[in-house]
Amino acid sequence: MIEKLIKIAICEDSKIQALEIKKIIEELVEEFDFKNENIRLLIGIYHSGEALKASDEEYDIILQDVDLGKNLMNGYDVAKWANTHYTVEPLIIILTSLKDQDVASNEYGVKSSGFIRKGIDASEEIKKKVLQFITLIVDTRGVIVNITKIGEMYFQIHMIRYIDKVGNETYIHLSDGMSYPTKWTLQQWEKHLPKYRFYSMRRCNLVNFDYVSGFSEKKDQVILKHRTAHEKVKIAKENSKIIHEAWIAYKIDKARRSL
Repeated sequence: MIEKLIKIAICEDSKIQALEIKKIIEELVEEFDFKNENIRLLIGIYHSGEALKASDEEYDIILQDVDLGKNLMNGYDVAKWANTHYTVEPLIIILTSLKDQDVASNEYGVKSSGFIRKGIDASEEIKKKVLQFITLIVDTRGVIVNITKIGEMYFQIHMIRYIDKVGNETYIHLSDGMSYPTKWTLQQWEKHLPKYRFYSMRRCNLVNFDYVSGFSEKKDQVILKHRTAHEKVKIAKENSKIIHEAWIAYKIDKARRSL
């Protein structure tokens, strides 16, 4: 079973306004048949940037208020932090009373994906932008999988560093350093993973290019980034040319996406 779980954070110091935004998103869920598409939304509310930073969750979408009152971090600080610390940059919707979008974004050098001015008419704008981002995430960022042998577990595809087959077991290795046996075979995984990101170095593995930092001196191994160390995965000779060409194409595409 594959379920598309979209994580949305609301960072707003006003408890009343935070609940109003949450209600707007819940209305969106009622208006569109997300369950039929196997999409589930997880909504988290935070009343300060510090609280969001302290959370273990990495959100796909952040609705970020600019003025967070007396808290040390303002909305721009939070957006900058999320853009640099999340494994995958979140889609950030800036909520502000400022009229000028360029002033709101550029004055602080913040990279945001949307800008909504607070007010009476903000409800429909929030629905429109959140729906747009949900569609984008489902189409491009992968889904949540629930196929481990140890019970129900949810994690996003971008968290997968690599998958390998050891004997008769297939293991999934995540960005947090944890590894789990899965119910799917390597061939089943290959059918469901984004082909532009996951490549087979050998018949017994699939590697996520997002975690590749480069190649060994002999170019016969890829080096995988990790929080505490680096791992090397050997490339089969027959795959060498395909992998190196795919790596160059991946780097070009990644640079284009960041523009």
